[in-house]
Amino acid sequence: MKLRLDTHSVLWWAAGDERISSVARTAIADTDNTVLVSTISAWELAISVRQGQLALSQTPGALIRTLVVDHGFAHHPVRLDHVDRYLTLPKNEHRDPFDHLLIAQALNDDLTLVSKDSQLVRYGAQMLW
Repeated sequence: MKLRLDTHSVLWWAAGDERISSVARTAIADTDNTVLVSTISAWELAISVRQGQLALSQTPGALIRTLVVDHGFAHHPVRLDHVDRYLTLPKNEHRDPFDHLLIAQALNDDLTLVSKDSQLVRYGAQMLW
C-alpha cells in the first residue's frame, strides 16, 4: 500500500504523538508499505510557523528530510499533473487549499491518505485512520 501522510499525521508521527490511530500507526510502521511525505506538508508547516501558530524544533524542510532519512519515508514532490488534477475537484465548503492539493496527489497517484479529516472522503480518495 502507498500511504500519503496528511500534515497533522506527519507532525504526530515525528513527535511520537498518541493521537495517531492504532490502525494508522501500524500501517505507517509496516515496512511493506510505502510512506510518502509531501512538499505540501512542508509548505503548510512553514506558513503555520511564520504565522506564529506552530513552533518546531527544526525547519519544516528539515523535518521532512529527517522522516525520509531516518524513517525511510519517500519524498513526494508536487508535480504539474497534481496541479491540473486540483482543478477537477468539486467545489464545496472544505476550503483548505493544502488539503485539496493533497487529495489531488492521492487521486492522481493512487495513494491512500492517512488523515483524521473525515471530510476528505467526499472527494473519493482512499482513506486510512
